[in-house]
This record gives sequence, structure tokens and C-alpha cells, in this order.
Amino acid sequence: MEKTQLKTRPAESELPKRVDKTLVWLANSRDKWKEKCIETKLQLKRQILAAKRARESREKWKVCCWKLQQNLIQSSRLVKTLEGHVDQLTSQLYKEEAETFKIKKK
Repeated sequence: MEKTQLKTRPAESELPKRVDKTLVWLANSRDKWKEKCIETKLQLKRQILAAKRARESREKWKVCCWKLQQNLIQSSRLVKTLEGHVDQLTSQLYKEEAETFKIKKK
């Protein structure tokens, strides 16, 4: 059997071609993986930055919303105070008009 195996083995001159092809394939494969890793790394970086911007935007929105709520509460209090003042002035006006009407009748 050893004799037949020796006959089917490629000649020594053919081995370097195969090895060269394998080395070239490995180098190409490595380069492709490097490119894929770089692309994936850039994509991940973009996603991280997008998430960071989204968090910052959400925080800004929360602060803005909180400020608007505080302004709304202040405005509501001011409106209630002014409505009370208007009611007081209106009742005072009615009293003064009633007194004026009584004085005119006499």
C-alpha cells in the first residue's frame, strides 16, 4: 500500500503552489475579517452615539416638561388669586352702586 500511496502523492514541486494558494486565501480571509470587524465596530459606535443622543434628548425633554408643569402650576395659582381679587372688586362695585342708588333715591 505504501507504494501506491507514494505514486498518488503529488510531486514536491506541486506543494508550494498549494501552500501559496492556502496562504493567499488565509491572507484574504484575514483581510475580509478585518474589514468586517472595522465595519461592525463603526456601526456599534454609531449605535452607541445614537443611544447617547437619545438619552440626552430624553433628559432635556423631561427637564423642559417639568419646567412647563411648574409654570402651569404657577399660572394656575396666579389665575385663582386674580379671580378672587376680581370677585372681591366686583362685590365692592355692587355695594358702591347700591349705595349710590340709595343716595340718588333720597
